[in-house]
Amino acid sequence: MFAVKHSPGQNERVYQEQIRFLVKDGEGNTVGLGDAVATADVQDLAGVVPAKTMENQNSQMKNNAGGAYRLEEAIELDFNALLMQDDEVSLDKMVAKSTEELEAERMAMQRPTKARPGMKYKTETITRTVDDNPRFSSSLRMATPARVGHFVRVFGQPSRADLGEKRDDTPTMRQALMMLNGRLTHEASRVGDLEPVHALLVGAEPQLLKAITLAYHEIYTRNPTEAEIQAGQQIISEAANVKAGFADLRWIMLNSNEFRFIP
Repeated sequence: MFAVKHSPGQNERVYQEQIRFLVKDGEGNTVGLGDAVATADVQDLAGVVPAKTMENQNSQMKNNAGGAYRLEEAIELDFNALLMQDDEVSLDKMVAKSTEELEAERMAMQRPTKARPGMKYKTETITRTVDDNPRFSSSLRMATPARVGHFVRVFGQPSRADLGEKRDDTPTMRQALMMLNGRLTHEASRVGDLEPVHALLVGAEPQLLKAITLAYHEIYTRNPTEAEIQAGQQIISEAANVKAGFADLRWIMLNSNEFRFIP
């Protein structure tokens, strides 16, 4: 129950991502792709850190040495000097600027910063392959509350951020779409080669009666009726293969009113 349904390699998913990295810096040193991935969180590679900022960072690192955060040492204010300051504004130092001077200052502030000479960038597309094999578990082992966007959160589980927060029982269109087209329903319907029902569906003579009965035990926790057995056999026979037909049967059962507790 707590293991994967498919063997390794049967659910490989290939995706691509683009990485922009520095090929040659301003000093002529060559930078590899591995260095670019390690520094992928750096946004402005051509920016120059002001000396005052570096001085503040060094002072902060010195204050935080030893692993302890010393708030008292980080705040260094000379209150005597602050009290002796003159609050009056010296009007003789205020000089009016012309419109041309103000426009020149505005254009200088909006002028983009030029990159350092010799810096070359390159964008490459990297292809990654992952084994996207879903793992099912018991609801007792799920995190409570679940993350935002999780299946149970969409179906009304409260965030429990406030005391006494109640569950929302209002049906939504997102709930219906998640049951019809969601990945959780799709993966639960698929037949994996590691689950018990797989042995009943493969071979020269599939044991459809036992497979349908097992599906009703797992989803409805009851035995199927004669009409339900005939309907299940018809759904499986009309599919491209036995496993695809059994997946269609389980998808229909998961989207039925009985499974969704609708009378």
